Amino acid sequence: MPQTEVQADRAKESVDIATQNMVPNLIKSTTDEEVELGSVLNELYKQYFVDMMTGKKDIDAGTAELSKKWREQGGSKVLDAVNKAYQAQKK
Repeated sequence: MPQTEVQADRAKESVDIATQNMVPNLIKSTTDEEVELGSVLNELYKQYFVDMMTGKKDIDAGTAELSKKWREQGGSKVLDAVNKAYQAQKK
């Protein structure tokens, strides 16, 4: 938690806003593809996020590159599986 009162108040306010605007997951289960590929995809995402926030990568170019690599490294399989699970759940 932040050390100063102003920072602590801002942090608490951010948590309150996030809590009020939280959207529940649309899918009630995790797909096999998410389990299989999740750690690789999350690591890729985290690395790009850090690189963009520290200025190592331009945000627009980094986002486009991340999207492409994420799909190539299994993200497309995850999206397909999640979409199928959602459609099946709606029935």
